[in-house]
Amino acid sequence: MTSIWFVAALVFFGIASLFGSIFMLTLSVATVFTAIFSLLDDKLSHQLFACGILTFGSLIVLAFYIQSSKKFKPNSNNTDGGNKVVVRNINDDGSARVQYRGTDWKAVSEDDKPLQAGIYRILKIDGIVLVLKTKK
Repeated sequence: MTSIWFVAALVFFGIASLFGSIFMLTLSVATVFTAIFSLLDDKLSHQLFACGILTFGSLIVLAFYIQSSKKFKPNSNNTDGGNKVVVRNINDDGSARVQYRGTDWKAVSEDDKPLQAGIYRILKIDGIVLVLKTKK
């Protein structure tokens, strides 16, 4: 019976390789472990139960992995960084309203010091706020 489980694992792995199916990959891993389990227990019902539990468990682990990898990661390819904006009107809190990409943005300095009128380079975009590089 062990050889049948290994053949099934190869078939599932082949299908996973051809079609890119994550489910088939988890099923092939589960059948490999079931083949090892079949060396310990000859009863087919126990082997099928073990394969089901291993498949379900690996899918849960995979789901948590996929969910954690989808968390927002800051974009290191900041295409706005380095672009220039003109600061004209300063707010009371030291921030400014600037025109960028055809719309009005709130702008702050990178070191939270009050901005002064002039031309600044964009350091990054933090949500809906432009963070400007402080003049040296």
